[in-house]
This record gives sequence, structure tokens and C-alpha cells, in this order.
Amino acid sequence: MRLPLSLALPYPRRLAGWLVVAYATALGAAAMTSLAWPWRALIMAMLMASAVGVARRLSEQAGRRMTLGKRGEIELDGQPAQLTADAVAWPWLAILPLQSGEKQWQLIITSDMLPDPQWRGLLAWLRWRALTGDDAAG
Repeated sequence: MRLPLSLALPYPRRLAGWLVVAYATALGAAAMTSLAWPWRALIMAMLMASAVGVARRLSEQAGRRMTLGKRGEIELDGQPAQLTADAVAWPWLAILPLQSGEKQWQLIITSDMLPDPQWRGLLAWLRWRALTGDDAAG
């Protein structure tokens, strides 16, 4: 793996597709409950509000550039960032809780969003970062 590793984050289409299916299923289940219509409408409205919030969060991260450095540093859109908690690194999903300036991010990156060499590099960098601890960047 060559560092620094620069990653361009596209919109997570596969994750968005699964979320559409999940929300549609939840809306269908809410519509078929035996609750009175006002309660059903309230549950469905809350599900729709949640779906809009999730879609906004996913679209906010699309188009971002992240650079992973040799000493454990991270840049998000050219600005220094830092992990604020433990990152999740699974073979198909990575979740990076970042803070860049005043803004906090929960970057959700799925394996289909990046080419294989970049995906493997991201997972290797996260594992290396977990082994070296937070002092690696400072």
C-alpha cells in the first residue's frame, strides 16, 4: 500500500438501495397495523422523516475527498481531520467517525464505492491505525 492514499467518495448506491427496500418494508408494515389511522399516519410520517435524514447524510458525504497519511493523519477535503472514536472496519463496510474543524462526520464507506486496491488500502490503514493507537498522528 502506498501512502498517502487519496480516496474520492461517491454516493453509496448499493447502501441507498438497501435502505429504500428497508424503509418501504417498514412503511408497508406500519400501514397494515391494527392501530387507528392517526397513529399509523404518525408512524409513517416519522419513518419518512427518518428516511429523508438518512438520504441527506449519505448525499453530504458524496463527492468528498479523503487522504490517509503515512503517520496516521487524515485530511477531509484538504482540511486536517481526526478520528473521534473507534472506526469500524469490516470486509464490506467501514465507518469513520471524523471531526474536521467544527464539523463532525460519520463517513459510511461500502466496499462497492471504491476500486479494490483503494478499498484494501483503506482497511489496511484502519487496521494499522488501530494497532498503533491515537498517538500515531501526533
